[in-house]
Amino acid sequence: MSQKASFASWRPLLEGDLATQAWDVLEELGHCLEKPPRAYIFDANLSSQEVTYGNSTMWPTLAGGDSGIALFFAYLAKARSSGTHLEIAKRFLDQAGGWLAECGVGEGLHGGFSGVAWTATHLMKMFPEEINFDCEEIDQGLENLLAHSPWIRSYDFIDGLAGLAVYALEQLPHTIGRKCTEQIINQIEKLATKSGDDITWFTPPYMIFNENQLAEFPQGYYNLGLAHGVPGVIGLLSEVYAAGIEQPRLRKILNGAISWLLKQKQFKGENSIFSSYTHPNKLDFVGSRLAWCYGDPGIAITLLLAARHLEESSWENEALEILRHAAKISFQASGVFDAGICHGAAGLAHIFNRAYQATGEDTFKEAAIRWYKTTLIMKQPNQAVAGFPTAFFENNKLEYKPDPGFLTGAAGVGLVLLAAVSPIEPQWDRVLLTSVAPRG
Repeated sequence: MSQKASFASWRPLLEGDLATQAWDVLEELGHCLEKPPRAYIFDANLSSQEVTYGNSTMWPTLAGGDSGIALFFAYLAKARSSGTHLEIAKRFLDQAGGWLAECGVGEGLHGGFSGVAWTATHLMKMFPEEINFDCEEIDQGLENLLAHSPWIRSYDFIDGLAGLAVYALEQLPHTIGRKCTEQIINQIEKLATKSGDDITWFTPPYMIFNENQLAEFPQGYYNLGLAHGVPGVIGLLSEVYAAGIEQPRLRKILNGAISWLLKQKQFKGENSIFSSYTHPNKLDFVGSRLAWCYGDPGIAITLLLAARHLEESSWENEALEILRHAAKISFQASGVFDAGICHGAAGLAHIFNRAYQATGEDTFKEAAIRWYKTTLIMKQPNQAVAGFPTAFFENNKLEYKPDPGFLTGAAGVGLVLLAAVSPIEPQWDRVLLTSVAPRG
């Protein structure tokens, strides 16, 4: 067992030359993101399309556009006590709000209006005197949307119900936040599949947009990724539990969901304990890459989040064992191609940093530092944005495109680096369901 450090709050992890290097990158990111290049929206196949709206070369959303950039500049402003960076954050947030109606985005947390509203609400809490944003119309629209039953959209975290609840929770203690959260819990429970005491959520074929996945699972599947599957629901319900809403009911649901999830462990390969997808008729185990969106790190951090919120030591033991295994995986075996949060080096660095801050375990500190180093090494001179392009596959060929966004691009890399060198807890990661509190 690794030794544990003792601390009571968020502590910068990087020191010395690594910290200096990270601050230099953050300064460059600030300059580049102030006037970002064209945005790219990535689909489930990691192919891309360029997005332009009118005279704008940006997108308003949290994952890929102005809201995510506003989040970066707000945390940079807090860390630097910088009025200039705060003004930039306000400008991007105002742009995002102004373009919502024009763009016609959906409701999802990462790709829709709820993510813009989450960012605005979060930043108003950070800077109550400086930032103002009217979410009333969005709140009413969300309440009306959730009143429709049965729910025929996705249940997942990126696009669906689980992500919408993250915004609703951010609205607490306002009445609308609790009302929408309760509506979402009701919808999530109605969508659940139950077998004995086990509970899970099925992804039907009409919600599978990846052609390869649909060909493999024409009848649908159980998705094991945090971004689009059952772990995202587990993480979200544990956050609702921590907010004091429907606790007896949620404990029962979470007991069943985590019981089902842990039965999916296979450990048939060297690199992955969980597959990305499963189905009772699919007997072959196909391991997953190492990432936030799919794979063991994302699953484990949501288990740890649930364990801490519900004070379940057996879940914590499971989560830490999975994370310890993931910490041993090499870069060559990881499936990492770029630096972004979603499926890149920065996302892994942040998960292991959270695990270290939560436990004080040296194994996670060492893994986090290794992945921070990898993130910095991945910086490509003369490539947008600030040397951090995003990888995608097009016609089975690996390509790189400029991506200023939060989830797969440069703004997210900046926030992760900032969390490594600043004493400010990165509460922005509630939109990743990785916000396990530091342990005192």
